[in-house]
Amino acid sequence: MKKGILLLFVVLMGFTSCGKKFGHRYLDGMWQMQRIEYKDGNIDTPLDTYFSFQMDIIHLRKLGNSEFYGKYVYENDSMHIQVLDATAEQMKVFGMDGRVQDFAVEKLNSNKLVLQSDYARLEFRKY
Repeated sequence: MKKGILLLFVVLMGFTSCGKKFGHRYLDGMWQMQRIEYKDGNIDTPLDTYFSFQMDIIHLRKLGNSEFYGKYVYENDSMHIQVLDATAEQMKVFGMDGRVQDFAVEKLNSNKLVLQSDYARLEFRKY
């Protein structure tokens, strides 16, 4: 009887642990922003700014300043980000001109991410 219950437990654990844990092979994890190049030509190097991606959740963090959560969709080399409980002004330090932003994904590999919007070009390194 004990062996039967143990076997059932192991089989059930096998089914539940095989669920999808990561949404995107290279994208998931923490990225440190290296550079923001704005459309007007200005350049910023905010090394204290991080984007973290997990499943469909994004966490934006500026050390010592602010952090926000939101949702994102990544499909076909494009990304749509929607940040919750933030103003457009608060998003500017993250290279975004509003709570909702669409990006073209110019580059994504195991150590580099480059996003391009109509507002700015964002460059990250995997942290």
